[in-house]
Amino acid sequence: MIPALGIIFGLGILIFIHELGHFIAAKSMGILVEEFSLGFGPAIVKFKIKETEYKIAAIPVGGYIKMKGEDPDSELTGSKDEFLSRKTHEKIIVALAGPLANIILAAAIYPVIFMGIGEKEAVLTPYAQIAGTIEGSAAESAGIIRKDIIEKINETEIRSPSDITPIVSGSAGNTLFLTVRRGDEVLKIAVRPNKREKYDYIYYELGVYFKIDPVIGPLPKKSNAYRAGLREGDIIVKSGGREVFSFTDIFEDIVDGSALLLTVKRSGELLDITVPPVLTSGFNEEGKIRKAFRYDLTSEYRIVKSGFGEGISRSLNALGSDFLLIYNSLRIIIKHPKEARHLGGFITIGYILSKSIREGIAEYLAWIGMISVNLAVVNMLPLIITDGGLILMFMFEFLTRRKMKKKERAVLQYTGFALLLLLFLFIMKNDIMRYL
Repeated sequence: MIPALGIIFGLGILIFIHELGHFIAAKSMGILVEEFSLGFGPAIVKFKIKETEYKIAAIPVGGYIKMKGEDPDSELTGSKDEFLSRKTHEKIIVALAGPLANIILAAAIYPVIFMGIGEKEAVLTPYAQIAGTIEGSAAESAGIIRKDIIEKINETEIRSPSDITPIVSGSAGNTLFLTVRRGDEVLKIAVRPNKREKYDYIYYELGVYFKIDPVIGPLPKKSNAYRAGLREGDIIVKSGGREVFSFTDIFEDIVDGSALLLTVKRSGELLDITVPPVLTSGFNEEGKIRKAFRYDLTSEYRIVKSGFGEGISRSLNALGSDFLLIYNSLRIIIKHPKEARHLGGFITIGYILSKSIREGIAEYLAWIGMISVNLAVVNMLPLIITDGGLILMFMFEFLTRRKMKKKERAVLQYTGFALLLLLFLFIMKNDIMRYL
């Protein structure tokens, strides 16, 4: 029930905010707005306030506002309350207001997450101890082994795993000199990070994963792990009879769907607890949605809230990252057309929102923010039936000093509609294929 409400609210607020942007811009200029509709088709609920009729319609895949004098083929009187009778820059402002409202929504959401709700942050060990190396990695080739502690890289002291990532990323593949503690020994190990490339992106990695203390983090009382008897702060000693060094060890040798047998230490006492799995779903490596089993327990984490300055800075970075992600995704699709299979529509958006709400309000709001930015960008595509297409048409009329002819407009409208329909059908096919 809650995931369903999360989908309805998420999609509803995205559409509402977009149309509200157009509505406020039009009303502020004195343009008469005849209808404000969430959804298309026959009205489920409708009421009228002054000159505007407000509706919630049966097909919840968009919305619109209907302004007086917005039909290019209608008789215009030149009145200021007619949309197409206004100056070019005023019409462009009204068209821009919808996408801008979606960007403002995202810009308002991120400070709430960073400064108000806070984020989950893993409790890292106060040292960088190796839990394992990836086969064929630079670290394995250099002789780094499980339980090694990296104390220095070059002359930089390492206090936690988070200190290592920026050093390796900025290494440009040059040899790094590690000071490593192995038991009572201190070793000097030279390692050259592996260069990796995907979709023209180059990055560097050592090929290690670090120890996460095997301590149980906060557990919801409705979780299988809590009902089975686990409690926050329990120290995992064994999993399936095998000794546990790092939290990730508990999932080794687990058959999909089997129960998880843990031995935990609590107040000096050892307890054997069997945790049943949770049937869930998620995207696999091929981008398909598949049923899978997981265990609803996590390692220790804390909720961290940013101060005002840091919160604003992180919010701006998050907003910028959303735009960068869209740009990079489009660039990848253009250069590698097969990757277009990862595009998703309303079904995928609904699935993501339903999953994220189970992870917590911060995760849910973050997805709404990202989708809102995507909606703004999609609406700025230069198709005649989108906001971007309208702006293009208004700019054409302004630069040529003439109205677009009916035939010209019809060609653009039908072309735009056909392209949008093809994109919609392609994305719908992607959505369906994710479940097959």
